[in-house]
Amino acid sequence: MITTIQAGLADEHRTQQPLLDRFETQGHGRIKGTRTYADGTQYLILSDPRGGGGDPAWSRFVHITPRGVERLKQVIRESVLTYQGSPPAAGPSGDTGTITWVVYLDGQQRVVQTKSGSYDALPAFVRQLDQAVSQNVQPAE
Repeated sequence: MITTIQAGLADEHRTQQPLLDRFETQGHGRIKGTRTYADGTQYLILSDPRGGGGDPAWSRFVHITPRGVERLKQVIRESVLTYQGSPPAAGPSGDTGTITWVVYLDGQQRVVQTKSGSYDALPAFVRQLDQAVSQNVQPAE
């Protein structure tokens, strides 16, 4: 399972619970994921069971400012932990896939699944989480 992969994580992150995991399952079992920690470190992972690239491993992607981390926590508390949507139904073989959100906050863990596809059709929390990251990326030092 991709959530148990430790390769590529910094030592301090191997023993910490992340704040947020996001995994998009695409056609043919491909998975693209991000993992975000409370210190603002965000990792990226790509997995394609059809081969190529070896075993999947996390790689540092961006660093989010403390303000962005606080915004992520706010969106998680107000929108993700309270989200009442239904899990997506299985679609036809040409389906675009699903996005699985796993949040870990205030001693709670919640898994939410949404359909992938049209960005505007996704729940509002998706855009809010994306904005919390994209508007608060810390420049490389």
